Amino acid sequence: MAVHVRFAAGWLVVLAACQIGLAQTQDGSWETCPCDGAASATASHLPCLDCSACWGEYCGYGPASGLGYHGALWSDAPCDPVPQIWSIDYRARSLLDSDTSYEFGTVPGDPAGNYAPLSKLEFDLDSNWHGLQIGVELPDWHFHFEWLMPIGDHIDGQMADFDWNIDEPRDDPTRLDSFTLSSERWRDGQMLELGTEMKLTNTFFGWPVEFWPTGGFRFQRLSISAYSLDYIVPATGPVAELEGVDVITFNQQYYVGYFGGQLRRTAFLGRVPVDMVFQIDGGPVAGYAVDHHLLREGDRYTMDKTQGGMWHVGFLAEAHLTAQFSLGFQADHMQIRTTGSHRLYNDPYGGQPYSVDYTWDNGVIVKSTQTTLTAFVRYRF
Repeated sequence: MAVHVRFAAGWLVVLAACQIGLAQTQDGSWETCPCDGAASATASHLPCLDCSACWGEYCGYGPASGLGYHGALWSDAPCDPVPQIWSIDYRARSLLDSDTSYEFGTVPGDPAGNYAPLSKLEFDLDSNWHGLQIGVELPDWHFHFEWLMPIGDHIDGQMADFDWNIDEPRDDPTRLDSFTLSSERWRDGQMLELGTEMKLTNTFFGWPVEFWPTGGFRFQRLSISAYSLDYIVPATGPVAELEGVDVITFNQQYYVGYFGGQLRRTAFLGRVPVDMVFQIDGGPVAGYAVDHHLLREGDRYTMDKTQGGMWHVGFLAEAHLTAQFSLGFQADHMQIRTTGSHRLYNDPYGGQPYSVDYTWDNGVIVKSTQTTLTAFVRYRF
């Protein structure tokens, strides 16, 4: 309950800022400014009009009914740009229909044959996060640093553990011998992003849309405890003595470099400028994961070191309620897929006075799908 209360409080802050900002715009808090440039491509055949409101580079014009046009016009470069603007956000994020997983095949030389997958663990990530973003805006460059962490430890989902063809006789690699579900909670979580954007042009293939190349670095640490055990295959149900008991601890880290581009357009809703940004990017990924099987004899760990790629698409809308405060909404989808090596370490092993330590790469796949919705309040100074 406390988790939902804190998340609701964050949204209340967002809504309160919205109401205050809208009230201030009605009071005429936007600065007026002279216009000495040409009108935008949306009205390039019209003479320059006087600005009725401006923000940064953007200039809003009043109705042009005398010229046969009704409604506000806007231009993307008539106002003198502010040399430097700093900003700070409070951000609330929800992960929806998101998960991360790893799988691997048989050890080379296994008498059962060379097949994959042999085992797969999939962790749901649906949860609420919050944090801060700090940015600086120059006329043609933007920089930002974002840091988020989970709100509480609740994860709305389960860990699914699959094992194929492990029971005797081992004669059917497609046979699912074990399938269990466990509840999850966060032990730790971090999402960091350091990014930059550079304005390259005010038009994109003739459209009145700005093009901004972008690049940066993302880091994720997903540290989870899975507890309780419910057998689906074989269908024996929950294990009573393991109710609430940790069965696996899992720590996964992704290091992501990315590059791509943004298409930007600003429109006015009344006197409120709304920035709209569409972004697509991709890049290389290095991943590391380790889990500790707490129910196995001795210390049993599995570890994965992988490399691969990522692609990401996102859309952002930011309403400038006043010259200082803005309210924004952001939707993102990211997919990561990597391959590499899998290591099994068990000390001692099977009641023997020795340990097992194998590393192989057959069928090793680590991947994550993450869909997020983010709301933010931004203050510029």
